[in-house]
Amino acid sequence: MSWSASPLRNKIIVALIKRKGEILDDDLARLVQRGEEIVSDDVMQRELMCLEIQGVVNISQITKTRKKIKLINQDRLNPDLFK
Repeated sequence: MSWSASPLRNKIIVALIKRKGEILDDDLARLVQRGEEIVSDDVMQRELMCLEIQGVVNISQITKTRKKIKLINQDRLNPDLFK
């Protein structure tokens, strides 16, 4: 495991903001992995689950293998992310 200057949680939130608050899980994985690091599905699911527990995102199942992630509570986020 390597150290990253930008935490995965922040990359997920920034990707959601860029996509107007809604994104499919496979598109999110593609956007987050554009950098030099590879993120496993388990790590991605763990971060999404933490964000859902905190009340920042809502995850809904579209089909058996696809999910839609929606940003629901922007009040809890750092305002600097929106600049």
